Amino acid sequence: MSVRQQQGIAPIVLIIIICFGFFSFLLFKNYSKFNLNIWKQAPSQTSSPSGTPAATQQKLSLKELCIAEINSVPKLPFRYQSEDKATGTLRPTFKKERFEGAKNTASCYIGFMFNRVIEQAYADMGIQYYEKGLNGTKFIKPGAPEAFEKAVDNAFDASLKKAGWNRITQYGEKSKLLPVILLSKQKDGKEYFLEVTHSGYSGVATSYIITVVEK
Repeated sequence: MSVRQQQGIAPIVLIIIICFGFFSFLLFKNYSKFNLNIWKQAPSQTSSPSGTPAATQQKLSLKELCIAEINSVPKLPFRYQSEDKATGTLRPTFKKERFEGAKNTASCYIGFMFNRVIEQAYADMGIQYYEKGLNGTKFIKPGAPEAFEKAVDNAFDASLKKAGWNRITQYGEKSKLLPVILLSKQKDGKEYFLEVTHSGYSGVATSYIITVVEK
């Protein structure tokens, strides 16, 4: 091959190499854009630890169910100065036949004191507690305790019925000489009994006792 032919081929080879390189550059650029678009369109996934068990709700004990329920009972319809913290207690003996056939039971208690605000408590129920004699001496107004007891019974009857409780006892029934209201309701396959004991004469306390019965 002559020198002139070699000089003619060299530019052609150079042009081919440049064209090939330019074509390769365009192909790589388009390929990169294509991959970038696919990555942007792909849905994002949040990884979670594998093998982690789903959290399950812990089953409450009968005592815990009792405490939760007694804290949801409507409060007294009159003023009081203190309220005990809900706590476990012995199963009540009033109408104990209601517990026959029970597989398991739990009882809890709350007490409300109103001896220091007894005048205000009576007034909240629309009743005057004291009267004054001719010499200015105060004495309990005749019939006031009975009227207070009846007014409180009516108020309890209305509020507890609204809260889903069904009354068992009649007005005037007593437990250990104190007026008592016994109610019940069904919840989550268990039976709940609410015993409200009221001492309106001395103003000592009103107490709630709930017993949860599992059969």
